[in-house]
Amino acid sequence: MSDKGYIREGESLAELQKPYKKKLSENPEKAFKTISIDAVLSGLCKWKVSLPGVEYEAGLSVPAGGEDGLASPSSVFLSSICSCAGVTLSAVAENMGIILRSAKVTANATLDLRGTMGIAKNVPVGFQSIEIVFEVDTDADEAQLKVLLEMSTKYSVNLQTLSNKPLIKYDIKRQ
Repeated sequence: MSDKGYIREGESLAELQKPYKKKLSENPEKAFKTISIDAVLSGLCKWKVSLPGVEYEAGLSVPAGGEDGLASPSSVFLSSICSCAGVTLSAVAENMGIILRSAKVTANATLDLRGTMGIAKNVPVGFQSIEIVFEVDTDADEAQLKVLLEMSTKYSVNLQTLSNKPLIKYDIKRQ
Protein backbone atom coordinates (compact mmCIF):
# COMPACT_ATOMS: atom_id res chain seq x y z
CA MET A 1 0.00 0.00 0.00
CA SER A 2 1.32 3.43 -0.83
CA ASP A 3 1.68 6.27 1.65
CA LYS A 4 -1.60 7.74 0.36
CA GLY A 5 -3.51 4.56 1.13
CA TYR A 6 -4.41 3.63 -2.44
CA ILE A 7 -6.16 0.36 -2.95
CA ARG A 8 -3.84 -0.52 -5.83
CA GLU A 9 -0.23 0.59 -5.88
CA GLY A 10 0.38 3.37 -8.37
CA GLU A 11 -3.26 4.09 -9.25
CA SER A 12 -5.31 6.90 -7.77
CA LEU A 13 -8.95 6.52 -6.84
CA ALA A 14 -9.81 8.96 -9.65
CA GLU A 15 -8.03 6.66 -12.14
CA LEU A 16 -9.87 3.62 -10.79
CA GLN A 17 -13.24 5.38 -10.99
CA LYS A 18 -12.70 7.07 -14.37
CA PRO A 19 -13.86 4.20 -16.66
CA TYR A 20 -16.95 3.59 -14.49
CA LYS A 21 -17.87 7.27 -14.42
CA LYS A 22 -17.49 7.45 -18.21
CA LYS A 23 -19.60 4.32 -18.72
CA LEU A 24 -22.35 5.57 -16.40
CA SER A 25 -22.34 9.05 -17.96
CA GLU A 26 -22.73 7.56 -21.42
CA ASN A 27 -25.26 4.91 -20.31
CA PRO A 28 -27.29 6.29 -17.37
CA GLU A 29 -29.59 3.26 -17.46
CA LYS A 30 -26.62 1.16 -16.28
CA ALA A 31 -26.26 3.31 -13.15
CA PHE A 32 -29.06 1.47 -11.34
CA LYS A 33 -27.92 -1.30 -9.05
CA THR A 34 -30.07 -3.45 -6.80
CA ILE A 35 -28.41 -4.74 -3.67
CA SER A 36 -30.04 -7.65 -1.86
CA ILE A 37 -29.19 -8.91 1.60
CA ASP A 38 -30.94 -11.87 3.21
CA ALA A 39 -31.51 -12.72 6.84
CA VAL A 40 -32.63 -16.24 7.77
CA LEU A 41 -34.36 -17.18 11.01
CA SER A 42 -31.92 -19.18 13.15
CA GLY A 43 -33.63 -19.22 16.57
CA LEU A 44 -36.03 -17.32 18.77
CA CYS A 45 -35.68 -13.69 17.62
CA LYS A 46 -32.29 -14.60 16.16
CA TRP A 47 -31.35 -14.19 12.49
CA LYS A 48 -28.31 -15.16 10.43
CA VAL A 49 -27.31 -12.37 8.07
CA SER A 50 -24.99 -12.95 5.14
CA LEU A 51 -23.04 -10.14 3.51
CA PRO A 52 -20.26 -10.57 0.95
CA GLY A 53 -17.38 -11.92 3.04
CA VAL A 54 -19.21 -11.64 6.39
CA GLU A 55 -21.80 -13.65 8.26
CA TYR A 56 -23.20 -12.72 11.64
CA GLU A 57 -26.16 -13.41 13.90
CA ALA A 58 -28.46 -10.59 14.86
CA GLY A 59 -31.08 -10.57 17.56
CA LEU A 60 -32.89 -8.53 20.13
CA SER A 61 -30.78 -6.38 22.41
CA VAL A 62 -30.34 -7.72 25.94
CA PRO A 63 -32.77 -5.16 27.50
CA ALA A 64 -35.41 -6.32 24.99
CA GLY A 65 -34.92 -9.97 26.03
CA GLY A 66 -32.22 -10.95 23.57
CA GLU A 67 -29.10 -13.05 24.01
CA ASP A 68 -25.81 -11.50 24.98
CA GLY A 69 -23.26 -11.62 22.17
CA LEU A 70 -25.68 -11.11 19.28
CA ALA A 71 -25.47 -8.04 17.09
CA SER A 72 -28.56 -5.94 17.70
CA PRO A 73 -30.15 -4.61 14.51
CA SER A 74 -29.80 -1.08 15.89
CA SER A 75 -26.05 -1.57 16.30
CA VAL A 76 -25.79 -3.04 12.81
CA PHE A 77 -27.73 -0.04 11.47
CA LEU A 78 -25.31 2.36 13.16
CA SER A 79 -22.30 0.34 11.98
CA SER A 80 -23.64 0.65 8.43
CA ILE A 81 -23.87 4.42 8.85
CA CYS A 82 -20.30 4.54 10.20
CA SER A 83 -18.83 2.37 7.49
CA CYS A 84 -20.58 4.25 4.68
CA ALA A 85 -19.66 7.64 6.10
CA GLY A 86 -16.07 6.49 6.61
CA VAL A 87 -15.65 5.01 3.14
CA THR A 88 -17.14 8.17 1.64
CA LEU A 89 -14.92 10.40 3.80
CA SER A 90 -11.78 8.60 2.63
CA ALA A 91 -12.87 8.69 -1.04
CA VAL A 92 -13.67 12.40 -0.86
CA ALA A 93 -10.38 13.11 0.94
CA GLU A 94 -8.52 11.20 -1.74
CA ASN A 95 -10.24 13.12 -4.53
CA MET A 96 -9.52 16.42 -2.75
CA GLY A 97 -5.85 15.50 -2.30
CA ILE A 98 -6.19 15.39 1.49
CA ILE A 99 -4.06 12.78 3.19
CA LEU A 100 -5.69 11.16 6.19
CA ARG A 101 -3.08 9.68 8.50
CA SER A 102 -5.91 8.21 10.55
CA ALA A 103 -9.64 8.71 10.83
CA LYS A 104 -12.56 7.52 12.92
CA VAL A 105 -16.32 7.81 12.53
CA THR A 106 -18.60 7.47 15.54
CA ALA A 107 -22.39 7.29 15.40
CA ASN A 108 -24.19 8.17 18.62
CA ALA A 109 -27.90 7.46 18.56
CA THR A 110 -30.63 7.82 21.13
CA LEU A 111 -33.81 5.80 21.30
CA ASP A 112 -36.41 5.19 23.95
CA LEU A 113 -36.87 1.42 24.36
CA ARG A 114 -40.40 1.96 25.67
CA GLY A 115 -41.49 2.65 22.07
CA THR A 116 -40.13 -0.49 20.46
CA MET A 117 -41.21 -2.65 23.40
CA GLY A 118 -44.76 -1.30 23.27
CA ILE A 119 -44.65 0.02 26.84
CA ALA A 120 -45.66 3.61 26.06
CA LYS A 121 -47.90 4.25 23.04
CA ASN A 122 -46.86 7.92 22.86
CA VAL A 123 -43.14 7.07 22.49
CA PRO A 124 -42.00 6.64 18.88
CA VAL A 125 -40.28 3.47 17.73
CA GLY A 126 -36.76 4.10 16.47
CA PHE A 127 -33.98 6.55 16.98
CA GLN A 128 -34.99 10.05 17.98
CA SER A 129 -31.54 11.46 17.19
CA ILE A 130 -28.35 10.40 15.47
CA GLU A 131 -25.05 12.25 15.71
CA ILE A 132 -22.17 11.36 13.40
CA VAL A 133 -18.72 12.53 14.51
CA PHE A 134 -15.69 12.42 12.21
CA GLU A 135 -12.23 12.57 13.81
CA VAL A 136 -9.31 12.98 11.44
CA ASP A 137 -5.55 13.30 11.71
CA THR A 138 -4.57 15.41 8.72
CA ASP A 139 -2.71 18.54 7.71
CA ALA A 140 -5.82 19.89 5.95
CA ASP A 141 -6.82 23.40 7.01
CA GLU A 142 -10.23 24.34 8.47
CA ALA A 143 -11.65 25.39 5.10
CA GLN A 144 -10.67 22.04 3.56
CA LEU A 145 -12.15 20.17 6.53
CA LYS A 146 -15.43 22.04 6.10
CA VAL A 147 -15.61 21.04 2.42
CA LEU A 148 -14.55 17.48 3.31
CA LEU A 149 -17.43 17.20 5.78
CA GLU A 150 -19.95 18.75 3.36
CA MET A 151 -18.93 16.49 0.48
CA SER A 152 -18.68 13.37 2.66
CA THR A 153 -22.22 13.79 3.95
CA LYS A 154 -23.50 14.78 0.49
CA TYR A 155 -22.17 11.60 -1.15
CA SER A 156 -22.75 9.10 1.67
CA VAL A 157 -25.45 6.75 0.41
CA ASN A 158 -26.63 5.86 3.91
CA LEU A 159 -26.70 9.41 5.26
CA GLN A 160 -28.56 10.66 2.19
CA THR A 161 -30.99 7.73 2.40
CA LEU A 162 -31.86 8.76 5.95
CA SER A 163 -32.22 12.40 4.94
CA ASN A 164 -34.31 11.80 1.84
CA LYS A 165 -36.70 9.12 3.11
CA PRO A 166 -36.83 6.63 0.22
CA LEU A 167 -39.95 4.77 -0.85
CA ILE A 168 -40.15 1.63 1.28
CA LYS A 169 -42.44 -1.24 0.30
CA TYR A 170 -43.40 -4.19 2.45
CA ASP A 171 -44.63 -7.62 1.43
CA ILE A 172 -45.06 -11.02 3.07
CA LYS A 173 -45.07 -14.29 1.14
CA ARG A 174 -45.19 -17.97 1.97
CA GLN A 175 -42.02 -19.98 1.32
